Amino acid sequence: MMRIIGFIAYWALAITQFLGVYTYFGDVLDWNGFVAVIIALLLGGIPIVGTILGVMGATQGWGWELVPALCLYLWPFIVFVMLVIVSNLTNRDRY
Repeated sequence: MMRIIGFIAYWALAITQFLGVYTYFGDVLDWNGFVAVIIALLLGGIPIVGTILGVMGATQGWGWELVPALCLYLWPFIVFVMLVIVSNLTNRDRY
């Protein structure tokens, strides 16, 4: 079951990242739509670059504030850090 949830979450993040990068190049920089799709496909899959460009597309193209845009693209890391913290707090008493 966790693999299915992880698969869906991965592709949901990948699609929103692609859309954010496409919005940045297509709408904000006003590039040709075909070129923006190719660039979004190439750069959207690179973890740090895709995240930065996705956040720029969300803030400048969609009109989002910075914190919600960061939460949209960094939520897997936020959840992971929270799970590590909770795991460390619950395992502290056992040793």
